[in-house]
Amino acid sequence: MGCAATRTLAGLAATLIVSAIAGPSWGQSDAAIAARRVLLEQATAARASGDHSRAIDFAQQAGRILVSPSMRLFLAEEFQTIGRHSDALASADACVREAERDAGVPNREAILARCRAIVADARGRVALVTIRVAEPRPAGLRVTLAGQPVAAEMFGLPSAVDAGQVVVDARAGGGLSFRRSLDAVAGHSVEVDVALRVGGADPPVSATSLTGSGPRGATPGASDTSSGPGGRRGGSLVGPVVVMSVGGAALAASLAFFILRGSSIGNCTIEPTFIGCPTDADSERARGAYLWNTLTDVAFPVGLAAIGGGLIWLLVTPRGTAAPPTTAVSVAPVRGGVQLSIGGAL
Repeated sequence: MGCAATRTLAGLAATLIVSAIAGPSWGQSDAAIAARRVLLEQATAARASGDHSRAIDFAQQAGRILVSPSMRLFLAEEFQTIGRHSDALASADACVREAERDAGVPNREAILARCRAIVADARGRVALVTIRVAEPRPAGLRVTLAGQPVAAEMFGLPSAVDAGQVVVDARAGGGLSFRRSLDAVAGHSVEVDVALRVGGADPPVSATSLTGSGPRGATPGASDTSSGPGGRRGGSLVGPVVVMSVGGAALAASLAFFILRGSSIGNCTIEPTFIGCPTDADSERARGAYLWNTLTDVAFPVGLAAIGGGLIWLLVTPRGTAAPPTTAVSVAPVRGGVQLSIGGAL
């Protein structure tokens, strides 16, 4: 930026600040006007030091005494600097309306040009949320959007919010409530139908882009945080079926091991402490019977336990509630039998 342009902007800023301080004061007491002047000087000093939050605070206090288009511009610029684009839009839009209505505003054309520029920039950085509440409205109804109260006269009308996660919250007497978290996308509009219920169940959100090209009912990034009864799933049958399938496979394997055990024994006879065989060849073959016997003793109880555990799991799985978490099943042979673990429990 050239030196001439820098001097022009600096001169414009100084002129607008002077306009805010020396603005109209009809109907105000001398003490109030003096306090307003001090607050505006403090706001200007805070801006110069980079403390934009304090600059906003001082300017808003001065505005409660008397507000003017130049003060609206000051606030819009400060909000824009710290990224509060919805507040910048509100202040700049009010600045435009008031300056257009009053031809006697000092530096009117410069103020209008700057406020219109902020409006144009902020519109592309905010999302619009329209909150609808059906009649009759319950007693004690209080609705907030992004933590800010929403006046009843704003129901059905769009409100600008900064892009990002915002929450629509409603409370009324009798324990009625509503809560929805939205991912507000810059350049899009979202419509929220507030349906107050005990427990906070709520209807779906519809959305359109600000240009009208977005599809209704396709809110980008919207997420529902309600826990209404209609939004819960039935229990999954996958886990029990898998466990019972493992049990069936184990029983089939135990039958195969039993057949192989009998084939290995052949012409031999099983005595209480040994296997008697007529020839050395039969004795060599019968040695494999010990392995098949052990595998049969392991696979058979594992199969029975898995099928029984799967049936119990199937019976206790709730219907119409949240799906149960994935449960780990482990089987390990131990001395004298087998150990079955479901979900870490023996």
